[in-house]
Amino acid sequence: MHRSASGLSLKTYTCAEVQAHDSEEDAWIIVDGYIHDVTTFLTDHPGGKEIVLPYLGRDATEIFTDEREHVHSEAAFAILKKYRVGVVIDGIARERVSHNERLSSLVDVTKPMVPQIWKLNEDYHDWIHANTGLDKIIIFDNFLEKFSRWPWWYIFFMWTPVMIYSFHKALVVDGISIVSAAYWGLVGLLMWAAFEYCLHRFIFHIRTSSPIGNMFHFFVHG
Repeated sequence: MHRSASGLSLKTYTCAEVQAHDSEEDAWIIVDGYIHDVTTFLTDHPGGKEIVLPYLGRDATEIFTDEREHVHSEAAFAILKKYRVGVVIDGIARERVSHNERLSSLVDVTKPMVPQIWKLNEDYHDWIHANTGLDKIIIFDNFLEKFSRWPWWYIFFMWTPVMIYSFHKALVVDGISIVSAAYWGLVGLLMWAAFEYCLHRFIFHIRTSSPIGNMFHFFVHG
């Protein structure tokens, strides 16, 4: 067994053993001497799985770190680390100490996030973009916690009655024709889509550093 710098015990493999995991159904790669099982990540790779397939069962360090080919962000290295399953016994494992790891140490995800984010100041922007996809977080740790996360399909239970009432009021009470009601309904959907686009395109990418600005971004970002 090999103990990484983060204290995790990892199983050791030879390069020959890693080479056996060279298919889409069983995909391992080596980066910096560490072995990563990227089977479930292939279809989610931003550049497409075709770029990764030639390196299955092989050492992909050179291509992964070649800035002329593609610059992988610290967030990409952090994601890769989640798929780490072992270390090459006949190689040298090099722990990549990154700015993201320093940022991760600033926030304990097992404790309420709000008071911690309030104190991040200028580190907040880098932290929030380096820690997407957290499995579970605690936001308030009080009665408000139950209102902080809902299944995606709750939106239909919340807005369907509102839409039905609005159409009923438009047709029966206001005397608007079905065509006009449908037209304005479509306009409303397009306006909402435009609002969502602006939210993702501009608001999510603003850089904040003040406690109030950081809290605004955190809750709008969702």
